[in-house]
Amino acid sequence: MSNTNVNVTGAPFVDDSNVSKSGVTTDEACSFTQIGGGGSGSVSVSTDAPSSVTTTDATLEGTLDSLGGSSSVSVSFEYRENGVSSWTSTSSSSQSSTGSFSEQVGGLTADTTYEYRAVADAETGTTVSFTTDTDTSSSLVAEADTVALTPSQWTSVSLSKSFTDPIVVAKPASYAGSDPVHARLRNVSSGGFEITLEEWDYQDGTHATETVTYLVVERGTFASSDGSLVETGTVSTDEATATVALGGDFSAAPLVFTQPQTENDALPVVTRNDNVTSSGFETELQTELGVNAHGTETVGYIAVEDGLTDLDGIAVETGNTGNNVSDDWYSVGFQSAPSSPGLLADMQTANGGDPCTLRHRNLDSSGVELQVDEEQSGDTEVAHGSETVGYLALDGSGTQTPTESFAEVGSETTDQATSTTRHSVSLAQSYDNPVVIMNPASYNDSEPVHPRVRDVTSTGFDFELEKWDYTAGNHGTETVGYAVFEEGQHTTDDGTKIEVGTTTTTDSWTSVSLSQSFGTTPIVFTQSMTFNGGAPIVTRNRNVTTSGFDVRVQEEMALGGHSVETIGYVAIEPGTTSINGTAMEVGDTGLSVSDDWYAIGFTDSFGSPTFLADGQTTNGGETAGIRYRDLTGSGAEVFMEEEQSEDTETSHANENVGYWVFEGTGTL
Repeated sequence: MSNTNVNVTGAPFVDDSNVSKSGVTTDEACSFTQIGGGGSGSVSVSTDAPSSVTTTDATLEGTLDSLGGSSSVSVSFEYRENGVSSWTSTSSSSQSSTGSFSEQVGGLTADTTYEYRAVADAETGTTVSFTTDTDTSSSLVAEADTVALTPSQWTSVSLSKSFTDPIVVAKPASYAGSDPVHARLRNVSSGGFEITLEEWDYQDGTHATETVTYLVVERGTFASSDGSLVETGTVSTDEATATVALGGDFSAAPLVFTQPQTENDALPVVTRNDNVTSSGFETELQTELGVNAHGTETVGYIAVEDGLTDLDGIAVETGNTGNNVSDDWYSVGFQSAPSSPGLLADMQTANGGDPCTLRHRNLDSSGVELQVDEEQSGDTEVAHGSETVGYLALDGSGTQTPTESFAEVGSETTDQATSTTRHSVSLAQSYDNPVVIMNPASYNDSEPVHPRVRDVTSTGFDFELEKWDYTAGNHGTETVGYAVFEEGQHTTDDGTKIEVGTTTTTDSWTSVSLSQSFGTTPIVFTQSMTFNGGAPIVTRNRNVTTSGFDVRVQEEMALGGHSVETIGYVAIEPGTTSINGTAMEVGDTGLSVSDDWYAIGFTDSFGSPTFLADGQTTNGGETAGIRYRDLTGSGAEVFMEEEQSEDTETSHANENVGYWVFEGTGTL
């Protein structure tokens, strides 16, 4: 339970039902006000503090103090939302002795204050108020990226994920040019926003290109995958200080990032924050010195718990500098060594009153330098008192958007002349850390075979149609589809999550933990990408969950054992989706695929399908791969193909096979 506020005002009262801000926890003194009740009769009833308050339910508590000489008394409760004139009555029950009674009520609204009172016959007890919990069950939606900006030129940013009411913060700017500058937003909508570099009015409007990281989070209060609280919202303000009350149950002062979402007044403006506590903060607009007024703007805010590590699949590191950042450069060291990091930073204090913003330089995986950058319209002096700065370092692997190609799909049709023949594939684009998935082979030649990938580079890879050692090395022509992904976390056009990575394993099982939280069990595809052991192998998967899976390699049964190989993997949520407009479908067969052919029917129709498949289970222990045939726009057939080095028997237990079909080939 979280965020339960119980307000009982008036005469001191100690309640053993243990009411605290988080509901029923430890003994704590509270108080109440006698708003109504008492009467002239001798029946007496008291209203106690509620218990078990959630987002939609509460248990109302009361005590029958006296029956007034009656053999029984009818007891119940009346409750209402704060500010509503009429009461709602609960069902009544008969009580023949003094003591406590309770009633659970449902259908309440999250983060809403209610009041209630106990009723005994015609008598009513005191009125007690409580606040239902904040609903953090909604899915957190966030995305981030870094953009290059110049002054006086608005850049349109299209959001790749599905937002309803996004909040955008983009600060601070880099330090390519030394003149004071900051980012300005406008036209924030569910589909995107506009952003530019804004200089102060006393400047000439020319400035070097700067980079700015933006973070977009859906409005609301959320629990991230690591349990950290995230709250976003807006407040309308001008140069007067606005106080923002946070609805989330932050255990300590969060890190707060603010920025105007509107351009109602074209005068340059920044926001300043102060007095950040667990329950709220203050923010105001600042214009350059000498400008005494600014029109009202809608200011967006993002408040996060310090210690947050994941924002909707984006790996982040949070921290605050303490009261150490001034007009001198201050070094911040990162602990998580984020890859190609983006940076969000904002002052949490307003110790220096002159208008200013932050700048950053030397941003890399080890850290960044920060500086308070004062404007100089009134004087050239830029000395500034030390401020506390909160920051978010965002791992670059989590900030990619589908507008940037991070994958490609292809298909190879070839034979295997000898066991040493290699086939080279040149990629359409260059990758930093490519992961290749290439499986299964078609079934033109009935001899067991599987693709083996090796020598993966940023621009290509080699493969062969690998046969088991007990068979001849040559093989007839087969068609094999492949997909290459940049390592990291990605999303499709509709926000479907993809995670790409590598691990190492032998013929023993290796457990792989997924870095992001999947809402449904993903479909996992694995591929050996090295050739450290010369014996033929396939990969096998098992125990696929929302948080990870197991993988190993298998040699033919007559051999066993194998050197360490690097295994590439791709995990993706099932369903129909697209990447940059390329249609695709991901699904599984359930426990239906054995040594008999099994027909997969696609939900959508594909004009020129490229097909991948991999096992999600290892129910049959004997070494086996997958083959496919009869691939059309509406489906394909697959079966489990056992090798026969120890015996000729090929029957295989039912396995769950995951599949991925793409429309055509090319970059995604």
